[in-house]
Amino acid sequence: MAQSKLIQTCKSKITNKKRIGSGSFGDVYKVSHTDWGEVALKEMKNFEKATDRDKRSLEKEATLLSSLRCKHIVLHYGIIKEPCSFGLVMELMHHGSVKQFLENYDVAWAMKVDMVHSIILGMNYLHTTAEIVHRDLKIENVLVNRRFQTKVSDFGLAIWNRCSTRYRKKSSYELIGTISHIAPESLEDINKKPTYEFDVYSFGITLWEFITMEVPFENAQNEAHMSQCVINGQRPSLDEVPDDCPKFLLKIMKDCWNGIPNERPTFCKLKEIVDKEILEYEKTGEVSKAMEDLHKQAREKTRGSQPEEPEEASSVDQITSGMSGVQVDDDIATDSDPINPSDNGDNHERDHRQLPSNVTSSLQETHESQEEVSSATSPKKSLKKYEPQYPEKIVTDRLLLDVSVKIQGEWKIVAGYLGIPQHEINGIAIDNASYGAQEQACQMLNKWHQRNGGEATHKALAKALNKAERNDIVKML
Repeated sequence: MAQSKLIQTCKSKITNKKRIGSGSFGDVYKVSHTDWGEVALKEMKNFEKATDRDKRSLEKEATLLSSLRCKHIVLHYGIIKEPCSFGLVMELMHHGSVKQFLENYDVAWAMKVDMVHSIILGMNYLHTTAEIVHRDLKIENVLVNRRFQTKVSDFGLAIWNRCSTRYRKKSSYELIGTISHIAPESLEDINKKPTYEFDVYSFGITLWEFITMEVPFENAQNEAHMSQCVINGQRPSLDEVPDDCPKFLLKIMKDCWNGIPNERPTFCKLKEIVDKEILEYEKTGEVSKAMEDLHKQAREKTRGSQPEEPEEASSVDQITSGMSGVQVDDDIATDSDPINPSDNGDNHERDHRQLPSNVTSSLQETHESQEEVSSATSPKKSLKKYEPQYPEKIVTDRLLLDVSVKIQGEWKIVAGYLGIPQHEINGIAIDNASYGAQEQACQMLNKWHQRNGGEATHKALAKALNKAERNDIVKML
């Protein structure tokens, strides 16, 4: 497939570096990037030992990864290359791996099926469009973002993994891949290269992990014992599968770990099967209900982590704290609950909202005058004057997510009032075009947050929303 130009950024644009993961092939950090907002940075270990040939190969591999665009795989933005370090800049997945996510949230089967569907779509894209064999598909390499979307990660890193292993300080042999997920034909033949069927087998084991939340082959004495048992036809125990597991998931799991490679289904075939199942869940509204429940759990967790402010909610209604006489709804809009059900948000901009500043000011002054007259003619004891008091506190990631859901296709108007230059707005639109209006809005708000730091307050955001005539977010959400 066509490759795009590799974007190389510099370390000077990186701040707030915090390690969130570590493995044999590198360390992963949550960082703030001047241009891209909150992102993940994966740094290779012992890069300074790499040969010039390996360095060129790594850049070629990174170029391919940066050209891939699918909402079911983790997005790669570019690289950071220094004399002694090399890193991939990627989309940040706030909830971590599916394993971590399922340990922290009570997830309904409808949502679990939706997540499995996303994994299949991501893998189908890698196989059919990108023509990439993942080689290490497992539950730790499937991640969840803050909108509860599931994406495949750590794909297409054959050169990265080989170089990381070659230049490690340890001299011990280490497999590229996870032995519990390696197909039996590869365990039998050390010279056999991984194929698409290899990934399908790994998906079968990953699905077992997903369903049971257990470790496969936990009772194996060692890797040699595990390998021999897998070659002899043993698979993870079905006794661990819960009784309420959907039968079709159990079937595709067993089909995927078939010992004969060409009898395993392709991800294209798996997509056809799960497409039908997810449609039935959507018809009954179970997926939407499950998503709403996850948002409620997230709000409760956020409130629980802020005991000093029990009255504060973790959504857009934060903007309204201190505002008297305003009824705030507890529900937060999600991707399944757009502002306009007949519009996907991409063309939701309204020209009449792009008013000159003097007209906006005039309208605002007229509105304020009307409020003052109303207040003056009403008994003070019976009617309290409405005076919004926006808090000066800094916005949170959760708040920005909820605002992005609401502004959708109008994000460019809000961006202008937040002071983001037009060329940066255009860049955000282009870079995130395949992800839709909400992701563009989210990236815009993150950029504003990172750039303004302590000045990115509820008050500043509320002012921009008012100028964009989105008072409904402040008053009616």
